[in-house]
Amino acid sequence: MELTFFFYKLVKSALVPPGLFASIALFLSILAFRKPRKPFLGSCLLVFATILWILATPLGERLILAPLEESFKPSLPEAGNPVVMVLGGGSRYGEGQEDVEPGPYSLQRVMGAFSLAKTHEWPILLTGTRPTGSDYISGARAMAKTLREMGFKGTILLEEESRTTWENFEKSAELIDIYGFDAVIVVTNAFHMKRSIWCAGQNLQNVGIFPWPVGRFADKRPLDALDFLPDSLHGTILGLREHVGLAAYRFLHGN
Repeated sequence: MELTFFFYKLVKSALVPPGLFASIALFLSILAFRKPRKPFLGSCLLVFATILWILATPLGERLILAPLEESFKPSLPEAGNPVVMVLGGGSRYGEGQEDVEPGPYSLQRVMGAFSLAKTHEWPILLTGTRPTGSDYISGARAMAKTLREMGFKGTILLEEESRTTWENFEKSAELIDIYGFDAVIVVTNAFHMKRSIWCAGQNLQNVGIFPWPVGRFADKRPLDALDFLPDSLHGTILGLREHVGLAAYRFLHGN
């Protein structure tokens, strides 16, 4: 890698958020160590700057996200009466009640479910509600509309009341029982799979649970110098939210 190019990326990373915030904290920590010295404040700012810098790098994203995304490998039932269950991942809303489309995460999940269900001729169960107090169609119905536009001809079931990952399974359990499904193939983003499988195990009894992760974030390529420069906190925040969410569910719903 050319030194000039790396220096350009370094300056850019240091002057644009979130790297800018780490740079400001570092600058303030240097000032705190000057007379009159405030060593405790300076140390706190230095630690904050270092942690923020690392978490905003692709390296930090790997450290947080990779363990989550590697938790479960794709698996499928060999026989029985399975259903492909897609967990809602957010929607984008327009002006009209019908003007709703799956958000980026939901769309990744819909595409994964479409390929899987079409190949094996399995039904699809879609989950997700609408914004509180609105007249928009549900996230589940928006995903169903997208599936039909993609050409899916199979059976689609809707669960339109769930607001959280826990409720996705809690409120789908009755539908799964009514239709006699003996296996549930959980389709969600790889970073979200660990929490999802735990929730499935708590809510779906006497049903086989099979993970089908889609939409990986963490790279597997060898690290290079640019992976140590801050770029975004998006992936890291996703991972931290999953760890906190799983801990909260275990506290609230664990046996």
